[in-house]
Amino acid sequence: MARVSTQARSRMTAHDRRSAIVVAAMTEFARTGYEGTSTDAIARRAGITQPYVVRLFGTKRALFLAAVDRAYGAVFDAFRAAAESAGDGDRMQAICDSYWQILSDRDLLAMQFQAMAASNDPEIREVVATHVGDIRAFVAAHTGAGDDVMRQFMALGMLLNAAVALDMPELIYPGGWSAVMQGDHPSPPLG
Repeated sequence: MARVSTQARSRMTAHDRRSAIVVAAMTEFARTGYEGTSTDAIARRAGITQPYVVRLFGTKRALFLAAVDRAYGAVFDAFRAAAESAGDGDRMQAICDSYWQILSDRDLLAMQFQAMAASNDPEIREVVATHVGDIRAFVAAHTGAGDDVMRQFMALGMLLNAAVALDMPELIYPGGWSAVMQGDHPSPPLG
């Protein structure tokens, strides 16, 4: 006679399942790009079936855009939290410091690069450009930075992303990653 378990199974909500799929998608897209990633690979990483991925998102593009939203949203959320925690202090420094923490997530940074690489697609380009513009506008509005400082800020962010993606800390700091992650990093030369 088969035993019937009396323990209640913990089921993910639809929102939690969708979020887990987006996390899996972000990892896959970050590593193999939009064109090189299959919904099968994403489903395997998420531990679900490929038809379920398609049922939830409809298209690979829609799933890619959800991953783009998550990647840029994480940066925006970190910057917002940093600006709020700085209060009347140096918000630009707080925002820059928060980015050093973001650097530890290689998939998040690679997802940004992959999003830009896929921007030949007009829909993807529009979403990526909106996110980049929103981040730039937020930082400018909350720090009072002018156009020159914002160009430096955005350029430094891209340099930091490249240094992480290429595993070349010497592009930004001769002390290496351990020094950077321990907080022994240069202040951004902005302004």
